[in-house]
Parts: sequence; C-alpha cells; structure tokens
Amino acid sequence: MERVRWIKMLWVVAAGAGLVAGLAGCPTLLSPVVGRWQMESSGEVLNFSPFGSYTVEGTDESATWQWDPLASVLTIEFPGEGTQAFDARFEGNQMILSTGGQEVVRFTRV
Repeated sequence: MERVRWIKMLWVVAAGAGLVAGLAGCPTLLSPVVGRWQMESSGEVLNFSPFGSYTVEGTDESATWQWDPLASVLTIEFPGEGTQAFDARFEGNQMILSTGGQEVVRFTRV
C-alpha cells in the first residue's frame, strides 16, 4: 500500500513539474495581452490568442506575437513589414505601447 501511495505522489509531482515547465515555455498563455483590443486611433479590433497569434477582425490579416513578461515587451509581426518590439504598460482596461519612450499606440480592452 505504501508503495502505491509513493508512486502516485511521484506521478503528481512529475505532472505538476511538466505543467509548470510547459507554461514557462509559453509565456503568451498567461499574458495580459491575450484578448480583444480596440486600437484607439483606427478603431480596428485585434484579437490576441493565447497561443501567440493575432487576427484583425473584419479582415483576413493574421500574424504572430510574443510576450516577454520580465521586460514587459510585446513583439508583434506585421505581415509584409517585419516585426517590431514595443514596451507595453497596462493601465486599467488600456494597453499602451511605446518605443524609445514615445507612446505609439493605445488599445482599449473590448
């Protein structure tokens, strides 16, 4: 009986370690970026999936994004234009992206 309990405990620890390692390897899953965001300047709505892609609603445009939680940096791929890294900060229901200390774009969660 003790052996069975020991094996179950090892399995639970291994499964938990695998889950933590999986989440650490995919920081977009827990990112504050995930969700629907409306761009203040254009009104476009971007839908950031928890798996590192985004779509622009009402278009066929989609691409990838990455979130660096330690640096609060959002890297977005722009189809045909390359990638751009932005410093991101969150204030209430707003996401503000900037580069070089200058605000570039502001989004509101919808």
